[in-house]
Amino acid sequence: MSQPAFFSLVLLLVVSAGWAVLLRWARCPGFSVVGGVAAGLLLGPTILGRVAPDLHDALFAGGLQEQRELRQIVSRQGADRLAAAAAGLAAEPPAEGAEELAAARDRIRDAQWVHQRSQRLLTAVLVAVALAGAATMAVPRGDRAPSIVGTLSIGGWSAALPGGLAWLAARGLWDAEPVDAALVAGAVAIGPWALAAIDRRGADEAEAGGAATMQAAGRCATVLGIGLAAAALYGRHGLAGLLWSMALVGAVVGWLFPAPAPGGRLVAGVRGILRNVIVPAIAATVAIRVDLLKDLALWPVLVIMLLSGDGRWLGAFAGAQILGGANVIAAVGNTPARILVGSYDNKLNCIDAATGKNLWTYKTDSFINGAPAVAAGNLAVFGGCDALLHVVGLTDGKRRATIDTKSYIAGSAAVMGSRAFVGNYGNKLICADLDKRKIIWTY
Repeated sequence: MSQPAFFSLVLLLVVSAGWAVLLRWARCPGFSVVGGVAAGLLLGPTILGRVAPDLHDALFAGGLQEQRELRQIVSRQGADRLAAAAAGLAAEPPAEGAEELAAARDRIRDAQWVHQRSQRLLTAVLVAVALAGAATMAVPRGDRAPSIVGTLSIGGWSAALPGGLAWLAARGLWDAEPVDAALVAGAVAIGPWALAAIDRRGADEAEAGGAATMQAAGRCATVLGIGLAAAALYGRHGLAGLLWSMALVGAVVGWLFPAPAPGGRLVAGVRGILRNVIVPAIAATVAIRVDLLKDLALWPVLVIMLLSGDGRWLGAFAGAQILGGANVIAAVGNTPARILVGSYDNKLNCIDAATGKNLWTYKTDSFINGAPAVAAGNLAVFGGCDALLHVVGLTDGKRRATIDTKSYIAGSAAVMGSRAFVGNYGNKLICADLDKRKIIWTY
């Protein structure tokens, strides 16, 4: 590593940490990221690049000598055109001049890529350490294991919906290349690993083990986002891009270690290093590439922010909504095989399995979750978000009975004989007698 490269790394770490500590003392929200961005703008083309461009190029951008050569080529071509015009001679063909300029610009990019190698290595190490440290402390705690189906559905949708919209925005609105759009989508798709205390309580109140399921879903979304980002980097830079993406695997590595006890010195020390040094430095390495006065467009930033926040939760909501399933009733005599399935249009549909024809529809007052159960061979039993346990005739789709459970029913009912068993959001397991049309007991 050259002396300027080493000095630039030290300067980047010191300035970003200094800004973070200063803003923390000033009680600035998000001081870690804000401090890093401030340091990057100070040392990048926004400020240092304008005040002392040669110093900026020598320390951070690279290609200083190659840029001088480009300026000499531009100056020489201009002088040649003026001299040719004064002498009445033909100037150098435009195509040859353009080729010379393009070759000079390629040399600048190559020189900058080589010069910034140490910065990329520092960024990769910092990202890996930050992800591993944060992931280790974000291990879900609790006695209940997360729901596998819920994890995959919620995690998949919370990654796919905002990631897909980000890809469409990058392609359709900003004319990004497919590989670059995929990198944006992968970054947006990465999900949260930890919940605030109020969110954990709300998730657990909504469903037993809900907080663990949401955190596991965040991991699922993160794995999908990392995979997409790695594929995009491979498509852009080949094997070198794939190797750089390995820094993102730090999150997965962190999940393999047990979470330290909360409130201990180890946790406080790791969080202090992350917040005051590592996260500011990562933010600085990103901001140092941006010319705020030239490159920044506000509305794309707002779009990405909305997709990363509301878009992710909308996707998670969609994933949570489709956790129900269908029930298939085998053909008996002249009666065809039928499929019973509820939906979020508040309807239970009975469909001919052979033809796909809708035989009947039963309407409720709210969403229908879970798969309907079959009782006595001629009744469909299911619950929904109207808090009612519905008993419907299979032949005609007419209501036979409704039993009020006083809270949302988000799962499938189980039937044994004339009794139906179902859980609800009131934290109760309910046993209902289908013949007597009433609740027998609750637990």
